[in-house]
Amino acid sequence: MKFTYQGYADLISLLQEHDYTFTDYHRYKNLKKERIVILRHDIDDDIEKAAQMARLEHQLGCRSTYFVLISNDIYNPFSKKNSSLLQEILSLGHAVGLHFDEVKYEENCDVVKKIQEEIAVLEQCIGQKVTSVSMHRPSQKTLNANYVIPEG
Repeated sequence: MKFTYQGYADLISLLQEHDYTFTDYHRYKNLKKERIVILRHDIDDDIEKAAQMARLEHQLGCRSTYFVLISNDIYNPFSKKNSSLLQEILSLGHAVGLHFDEVKYEENCDVVKKIQEEIAVLEQCIGQKVTSVSMHRPSQKTLNANYVIPEG
């Protein structure tokens, strides 16, 4: 597979041709289908590129979840431009979730509390509830943990 937008479009088309259903983390259990795809993207570097991908997926008739790293040295999700791009991603039918980086915090902090705090900040930014979290380069401790994040 070529790692280009066209290569990605070809992959999505192939999955569609083979009757795969695109869904999200919350709806997949309710589907009575065997062929399910959950698309997700971690926005580590560039919200503009994420918006470009979201437009492509929208054209192809599929949805995904875009995970925003709010503690990022490369982009500011709260800038006018990036906030507008996140709104565009949402308007295309995609979801926005939190991409949480535990390295930002002290080793013995209450990780669940910090996740909840960052969720609240991201919700303010996008004006919608955040219901999904992905970990950015999780430690072994986090991989072994079974964090339960209460719904807010």
